Amino acid sequence: MFGGKKHPKIYSFTDIIDFELLEDGSSITKGGLGRALAGGFLFGGVGAVVGGVTGGKKSKAICDSLKIKITLNSMATPTTYINFIKTQTKKSSFIYKSNFSLAQDCLSVLQLMCNESSGQDHGSPDSKSGTSEADELLKFKQLLDNGVITQEEFEMKKKQILGL
Repeated sequence: MFGGKKHPKIYSFTDIIDFELLEDGSSITKGGLGRALAGGFLFGGVGAVVGGVTGGKKSKAICDSLKIKITLNSMATPTTYINFIKTQTKKSSFIYKSNFSLAQDCLSVLQLMCNESSGQDHGSPDSKSGTSEADELLKFKQLLDNGVITQEEFEMKKKQILGL
């Protein structure tokens, strides 16, 4: 309708092998079942989500492309992409910041789906706010990545959330 997507494909979340956030062709965040399992071994239940979505970030003033690459267990379609930015966009702009935030939210959902498909349960929901420890850590990691808080503030909050 209105020249929109042609025949969208629906995949089972059990088919997701790996995913990563690509900015201008470089991976800035990786996730998936493998990293979640490694994170779980290192940090316990909450670490599985943290291990799944943390990654390095490169700085430059303009972003030409922001997308999530999803690797699937499918010979017909081994990869698919979710595009957030396709044109030159200033990183200081509202468009970049809101799309980057949407991409981070999408990564969190993908990681939770991978955890669900593997039978893992990482972080019990907080009865007051309805969010898990992992959700809180992801929120503060995003603030750190966006330069809103310092590494020290992030570490302090992480210790507080994990009760260390």
